[in-house]
Amino acid sequence: MIDLDRTEDQMLAEIGTDGSDATRLALRGRTPEEMLPGLMDTFSKRYASVPSERVFGELSYLVKKGLGNAYKWGNECAPERSLAVRVVMTDAGAVVAITDQGNGFDVTNVLSRFLQSDAYSRHGGSGFFHFHESGSVVSYADGGRTMLIRFLCANGAHSLKSEAPVARPPKAARKKVDLTDLAEGRQVKVKGAMTSDGRFVAEKISLKADEKWGVIDGIVRDVDHRNRAIRILNTSITLPDALEIMSPEQRRLEFDALIVGQGVELLGSYEAGRGLVPIKMQVRHDADSAFEEIQGKVQSISGADATFSVLGITVGTDGNTQIKDKRS
Repeated sequence: MIDLDRTEDQMLAEIGTDGSDATRLALRGRTPEEMLPGLMDTFSKRYASVPSERVFGELSYLVKKGLGNAYKWGNECAPERSLAVRVVMTDAGAVVAITDQGNGFDVTNVLSRFLQSDAYSRHGGSGFFHFHESGSVVSYADGGRTMLIRFLCANGAHSLKSEAPVARPPKAARKKVDLTDLAEGRQVKVKGAMTSDGRFVAEKISLKADEKWGVIDGIVRDVDHRNRAIRILNTSITLPDALEIMSPEQRRLEFDALIVGQGVELLGSYEAGRGLVPIKMQVRHDADSAFEEIQGKVQSISGADATFSVLGITVGTDGNTQIKDKRS
């Protein structure tokens, strides 16, 4: 949740930095790609006893998105500007401060527009959507130039009794979407986002001409080395031994090179009982990507809860979901 009243000192007090278990890190770099791998690895190792999906969704992904925003919008991708990250970790949780060298922004105004569900929330506020839906606490300092994240190993959304209830957009913005334009067997491309409770909710559904292959484009949330599998969009996908895995620079990669937090695109065919069977995997940089995508045929539709399934993945919808026909 976003709580602009929360200060860095308050966040540090909430994770208990007085004990001997506190670890402090300070990093500086030019791009998110320089800093993310080490941060992701540090979070995964320090909080190995916490479910990996929680560590990713409520800490690693927020840091990834925050660094992307700071680089793209704060520093405007200027090579002479740097990013600074301060991390304090205890057994209770972590506090991360991400600072850019930009001009800042009016955080209060942007949050107000987001909560009012205006056009900004639909098109320009994807970062705020993820931050506000997270079980961690997000705040800002230095006129918007510093983003603060407080993660708790316990259930972050409800672990502090003093926290105010999460403010939600008006109910009208969360009504069920009309799925009558969908039909089983229809080819669709779905752009959406993961919520803090593990649901994949569609932002936009595009009706497409039939294609042979299915595609999943998203973030690796877990890597299972024993079974040669990854978790993406809360779905476990086993990667065949012969699968071609390509780096962003188009070099062949081994399975062991995959890490949590990477953006990947999987191309393959759907098989009942197995889901997507990939034939090719492309690793992407995309440090500031807010949305994930799937392409394939609609397998089932549930009007009762406004969901449908594609490639074995359940897709939720709400009043912000758009459906467009892009068939030529």
